[in-house]
Amino acid sequence: MPGLVCHFHADEWSPGVRQQDGTYAHSCDRTEGHPGGGTWHWLKVPQPKEVAGLTGLAEELNLEVELPAAVAALGEGWWEYGLVERSYAECRPEGWARMVRQWGHTAITPKQYTASSYLAGTLGRLSRLAVVAYHPGVGTGRWLYNTDISWWSTVARRLEPKDSLGRRHRRPTRGGTHGRRGLPRVRA
Repeated sequence: MPGLVCHFHADEWSPGVRQQDGTYAHSCDRTEGHPGGGTWHWLKVPQPKEVAGLTGLAEELNLEVELPAAVAALGEGWWEYGLVERSYAECRPEGWARMVRQWGHTAITPKQYTASSYLAGTLGRLSRLAVVAYHPGVGTGRWLYNTDISWWSTVARRLEPKDSLGRRHRRPTRGGTHGRRGLPRVRA
């Protein structure tokens, strides 16, 4: 990282001293013109390394958008991996079929690495990018035997305003037209 000019003296150059964490410590030795007087010290922190997004087939199938949409299609809450897989397969059958052709599925032939493995791994990468949320849990229903199941949720939920009784607030439409029971009519 190159040196920097003092914030208060345009003609005072500081080459900086690299610290163990990659930060550079700078100082201006002039004793006047700084807040509080005396020598001025500041740090320059390097930009964080860019987190790699999805690549390959995941990028081609736009899974960074499609998988969170499949989770959101299930509604609010936490969902077992199998339900997320089914939701994606129903929302994007062509993408799912392509993965099954490439890696297979245990419902067709028992295999160690399958389309399910790929999709779950992709969800894991998306959770590290804070696109979806993950927590481990036990299986239910068909997966009750499994004590290690991934559960998924959308990260950002749009919260609708509610009153103290938990009722949703509805905004009146233009002109104040009302629907049944005097409630404001909401247009989609």
